[in-house]
Order: sequence, then C-alpha cells, then structure tokens
Amino acid sequence: MNNLLYMGGIFCLLGRRRFLKTSEISKTSEVYVLLSYIAMLFLGSCGTTTEKSERPSVDKEKQQAIIDKWLVDSARSYSYVDHEWQYYIDKGLAEDSTIAYLWQQKAMPWFKAGKYEVGMAYIDKAVKYDRQSW
Repeated sequence: MNNLLYMGGIFCLLGRRRFLKTSEISKTSEVYVLLSYIAMLFLGSCGTTTEKSERPSVDKEKQQAIIDKWLVDSARSYSYVDHEWQYYIDKGLAEDSTIAYLWQQKAMPWFKAGKYEVGMAYIDKAVKYDRQSW
C-alpha cells in the first residue's frame, strides 16, 4: 500500500509533465489530483497506525530464552521427523504461543513431507505474530 502511495505521489508531483502534455491538464484537475493524493496518504497512514497500536509488546529476551530451552537445547537433539521434535516445540509454544519462529519450525516437517496445507496453518500463525519476518 505504501509503495502504491509513493508511486502515486511521484506521478502527481513530479511526473505529470513527463506523461501528460501541459495543455491536457487544467489547473482544476491538477488541484484535484493533488488533493486525491493527500487524501490517499491520510487514509493510508490511518490504517498503519491502528495496526501498530494493536500489537502487544514483546519481550525478546524472554522469547529467545524459550527458543534456546525448547528448540536449541531439546528439539534439535532429534530429527525433525521424530515425534520428540514436535513435542519440544509444543512445550515452547505452551510457555509463549506468540513466538513466530517456533510456529515456523513446527511447520517445517509438514512441508518436507509434502503436506503443505497442514504446514500452512502453522506458517499463518507465524505471520500473525511476526509479519515482517515471515
């Protein structure tokens, strides 16, 4: 959305003379285009601030400790196809279900087995908790 707004702004403010002849644009339409762009920026910024304010604060150190305890020290002692892999990841998720990395690691055995629908349910949870990483 932001890239679209940025591209629209470049077109409105700088590129209008390159793409359209000056005689084709009246002063009224120039003002209308600029006001439309400003309205799009305003509406776009309203949506992003609401989304950021709804996210809970995350204690990264606590989450990293859980990852180290249940994934690095426990689950990685086994192959990802073993039941113990899922068991230890489930233990970590029981402590903090908002750790996107654990949801992603829970999905990997399903993707490797070709069961993409099952794996995508876990990837969707990873995206829910950390959009930028997943």
